[in-house]
Amino acid sequence: MLFLLASCCHLSLAQSPGQDVLYLKDGSVLRGIIVAQYPDSLIKLQIDGGSIFAISTGQIIDIEYKSESHQVATADIQVKDKVSGYFNITETGVLPGANYNYDYYYGSPSAATSVGFTIQTIHGYRFNKHLLAGAGLAMDIIQYPMGQLFADGRYEILKGKATPFIYIDGGYGIPLNKSHHEVNSEVSYRGGITAGGGVGMRVNFRQEGAFILEAGYKMEKSSEYVRYDAWGTDQTNYYTFSRLAIRVGLAF
Repeated sequence: MLFLLASCCHLSLAQSPGQDVLYLKDGSVLRGIIVAQYPDSLIKLQIDGGSIFAISTGQIIDIEYKSESHQVATADIQVKDKVSGYFNITETGVLPGANYNYDYYYGSPSAATSVGFTIQTIHGYRFNKHLLAGAGLAMDIIQYPMGQLFADGRYEILKGKATPFIYIDGGYGIPLNKSHHEVNSEVSYRGGITAGGGVGMRVNFRQEGAFILEAGYKMEKSSEYVRYDAWGTDQTNYYTFSRLAIRVGLAF
């Protein structure tokens, strides 16, 4: 008798028009009216009879919105969705461009195309659905390894699962290699400013996190201080590296 009653109730719910439908990972299907929706935590579903169930979003595979009240639940998302807070972006990539070498003896600079390597991590704060700002640490390897501390700002254009964005950053780099002796000279390295900017694409995962792809321009300055033992003179060579910056990474 109870089985027949449950079957009749299920059939009644299935045929009721204007009900939202939740498809769960365990194969269950729930029908009712969504009265509240919190994408990062749970959905509240009111079934016939007035009972309200709270279902974790991690248990839900798909949702069909059919009720008139789903517009209210969608409006709740704009208010209650997590649109601010801490974020982290970790990326790696390449720095193709010209590599300038200075001839100490003849004073003639030469250029050769090369590909550098870069890795960086950014920690910061998301102010809203569009604006993010933070500080980062990076290591670039072009002629030699250079550690960098920089500020980063980003603007995400859209609100959907995938959004293009623009970014800009600037900071200071310090060479990580030590001073060394060459023929009749001693060479030491000094840091300089770094700056860049570009565009990218962010693709959010279903549950949490996102994939990042970006391309832009990066400028780095550094210098070499050369002391010639034999001549007793000093010389400082200045370098500016202008590079494309192509990175991929993850955001959380």
